[in-house]
Amino acid sequence: MRLPWGALAIGFNVMFLSSSLKGIYQIYFKDLAAGFSLGTGHFALSGAVFGLLLGILSPVVGMICDKKGANYVLITGAIAAMVAFFLMSYTENYGLFFIGYAVVGAYAAAALTFVPVGMLIDCFFQQKKGLAFAVVSNGTALGFIVLSPLWVWLHNWLQFKILAIGMVIVFLVLVLLPLLFWKKISDTNTNRKNVSDTELFNLNGASIARIIKTPAFFWLAVGFSGCGASMLFIDMYFVPLMQDIFYQLPANIIQRNISFSLSLLGIMELIGAIWIGWIIQIRSAGWLLCLLYGIRSAAMLSLLFINQGWGFILFSCVFGLSYMGTVIVTSLICLEYYGIHEKGKAFGLLFLIHQISVFAVAWAGGILYDFFQNYNYIIIMVMVMTIISSLSGLKLQQVIRQSLIIEK
Repeated sequence: MRLPWGALAIGFNVMFLSSSLKGIYQIYFKDLAAGFSLGTGHFALSGAVFGLLLGILSPVVGMICDKKGANYVLITGAIAAMVAFFLMSYTENYGLFFIGYAVVGAYAAAALTFVPVGMLIDCFFQQKKGLAFAVVSNGTALGFIVLSPLWVWLHNWLQFKILAIGMVIVFLVLVLLPLLFWKKISDTNTNRKNVSDTELFNLNGASIARIIKTPAFFWLAVGFSGCGASMLFIDMYFVPLMQDIFYQLPANIIQRNISFSLSLLGIMELIGAIWIGWIIQIRSAGWLLCLLYGIRSAAMLSLLFINQGWGFILFSCVFGLSYMGTVIVTSLICLEYYGIHEKGKAFGLLFLIHQISVFAVAWAGGILYDFFQNYNYIIIMVMVMTIISSLSGLKLQQVIRQSLIIEK
């Protein structure tokens, strides 16, 4: 078995199944809020804290990856996911549910997604890293395509409590055991440094303060905050928005519309990620981010006028094209600027900014919905943030051009 192909397989599997943490929460959101006798704004706090802690833990996970390797972090993440679902199964106790999802689940998500999986790819691929990262990140896309309709179908007849217990077993058999086997066959190879020392900044042993002060970090952070806001909208408010708009339709029609929209979003995410991974060149990364965030802004604007199923299909097509592209481009810029020795720390810090945005939009969005009883103001808030992110890409392109001139 060739190790690079093994890294692709294990990374894809981890990204695919880790999407269930947010996917199940998204589908059962309204039922859980009602079951705990909480308003949307109050219950949304669990999702907001999840997002904030995910951001806080991301640089921690990145530093652990830098020191111990991605394998170690992925295994702890699988264990944390099992504990999270077990605690979430206590649907009669909001405190245990909150700790399970917002705290333990946040670590699981940090340890099973972009930072460690990106580090895994960095260690085993010297060429076409963007394409390799696009392939594994499409595990999330497949989660939309395959798992989201499954959660919608199960939602009609299966209690959340039983589903949560079932997910403990799923993560044991399909995530933890494969990761332990992978660790055994890959041995210490995930710690090898096979990236050339041609990063734009030589920051070996750099402190967090030095990383933050580098020219690109501020504009990357501004852009990534819009990424977090728009992804949060999909994760938390997209399904409830459709449920509100289609509430007068028969349940089977609502289920069909939601399932098809989420699956289509995943298909377009897969296509967009492969396209970005194939064409990405660091020299034009700023322009690419500007384009991707611009696409998201247009998609969010369209939601203000959609009241039929075909509109959500159009939204899913447009938004999905940009969904993973911003993460892939940002990750590769981090690798190019900071090198593999510091990439985990730098990308983790950016993901912290990403998740602070998630926290703010999740909580503010819930409050806005409770006050106005519609999602229009949440949509406008997210749209403004993605417009700012698009403009930050233009400034980032200037920084990249200047850095390349200095490097020469």
